[in-house]
Amino acid sequence: MFFKTHYFKWLYGETLIEILTKKPYGIRKLDLTWNKIEEKMKSGVQSDYKLALIEADGLLDQILKSIGYEGENLDERLSKINPTNLSTLEEIKNVHKIRNDIIRDPNYQLTPEKAGEILSAYRKTFEELEMF
Repeated sequence: MFFKTHYFKWLYGETLIEILTKKPYGIRKLDLTWNKIEEKMKSGVQSDYKLALIEADGLLDQILKSIGYEGENLDERLSKINPTNLSTLEEIKNVHKIRNDIIRDPNYQLTPEKAGEILSAYRKTFEELEMF
């Protein structure tokens, strides 16, 4: 019964996985999600660029929520972060505003270069949060 339930996995499995892979538990799922976002950026279609940026923003929101930042949305979570704890905070706030513009305006024009810069800002933030 002990092995058939998920108690053993819950109790020891995550720690064992972290030790063997030398990465925090759940990073593999993050890597897969990030790879899908990067694939959308390679498509050459503007709607895929927009979707990739929206997904990257959602991923950041999930990460900040799991770290323990409270708030109803990403804006509130970002406002609770001390700039000394996250050097890319201002850059992330700016790209989050662009994400909001994309959501509000379906005709928002996004060049591949600008989309790449925005995605790069998210990647730097994830790296600073040691998610990669």
